[in-house]
Amino acid sequence: MSDRPARKSIGIVAATFTGNRGAEAMLSAVIEQLQGFDLDIEIHVLSYAYHEDSKWIEKHTIKNLYLHSARPMTLVFNWLPLAILGRFSPFLKRPLPSHSGFGIFKLLSLDLVIDLAGVSFMDGRAKFLPFNVLTLWPFLLHEIPVVKLSQAMGPMKRWITRFAARFVLPQLKFIGARGDSTECYLKECGIASNIIYNVPDTSFCLRAKLNNLDVRSRERDLCIIPSSLVDSSDLSYRAILVETICELLSGGWRISLIAHSWRTNPNIIRNNDVPLCLLIAEEVEKQSGKPISVIGPGLCAVQLKEEISRYKLCLSSRFHGMIGAIDTETPVLVLGWSHKYVEVLDQFGIGDCSINRNGLTKDQLLDRIRHSYRDCSDLQSRMHSHLEKVREASRRQFSWLQDFLVERNSVPTVG
Repeated sequence: MSDRPARKSIGIVAATFTGNRGAEAMLSAVIEQLQGFDLDIEIHVLSYAYHEDSKWIEKHTIKNLYLHSARPMTLVFNWLPLAILGRFSPFLKRPLPSHSGFGIFKLLSLDLVIDLAGVSFMDGRAKFLPFNVLTLWPFLLHEIPVVKLSQAMGPMKRWITRFAARFVLPQLKFIGARGDSTECYLKECGIASNIIYNVPDTSFCLRAKLNNLDVRSRERDLCIIPSSLVDSSDLSYRAILVETICELLSGGWRISLIAHSWRTNPNIIRNNDVPLCLLIAEEVEKQSGKPISVIGPGLCAVQLKEEISRYKLCLSSRFHGMIGAIDTETPVLVLGWSHKYVEVLDQFGIGDCSINRNGLTKDQLLDRIRHSYRDCSDLQSRMHSHLEKVREASRRQFSWLQDFLVERNSVPTVG
């Protein structure tokens, strides 16, 4: 008779295969790690982009993986009322069959729920707080273990953010803080330190085949990864990028735009950087007379990492574009929008590579780009000296998950 433990059913919430490539990178890394466990596991992805992910699943075969809807309307009108009903009428719960698409009653038999939100419980993002809460609370109500793998949280100074965080987070078994800032924000909010662990982003476990490790011998000069989110909040952002690209092209630089977040449906604007990239490319050609390529649509997270590894330098406004650059030892400059960028850059000793967008001019950005380009070997060396340690730290959160699934009372050892 085999000593192999019984099959474990694991749910993954707040992630998607098609919502953006960052979410896909985290989700793919987690699935890859879970399937490497010495356990019989089935994975249930509870997707907020259910219809697009359903089409993606039809084209990709992943053993023992099933897809369910976790769209906002589903959370409010299905999960919330039925979870409450099921709490007082437990006979309504049903065993979880190995099929896709079932509602909350059957998902309440999961052995573990993993939250993969990239950011959550953050001031200035109040409209996402109901999603942050409702993706987890139905499971917590039924005493199903819930963990947050590495993600950015905070600040939580506004009363609504603090209330939501204190309502949910203390009930979790494990909270992965993506860096020092997130860890501090959680502790300031009153979350017990014994469930907080400072662990790097899960996508550092998603490996890619590098085109050329030696940055000096790479054939292309600069890739720029714009963000529609940054563009929507900064009126000068697009103009500065266009002016900067035009001046560099006049100096013979080989530059490409990479849409790190793209949607299969081009009419969807949210998390879709393709329209922005095309606008930038059009304006650059109009002003400089030189075409510039737009890369990204159709490429998965691993392929995007491989594409980034072709360049001597990366300028990114997308978080997982930055991760892709770091993981391929591509020197990176960041034009971001929150602490989540800097707390990762600090882990590699390159926190100074984050550029403050307030009052930024074209000449300032050009100076930073040219300076980093000249020092690209030094930047690569600084990243390389930390990279394996960071990858190992990211993998350790999965070692704890495996231990927890075998013995539910096991204590995390990732600190």
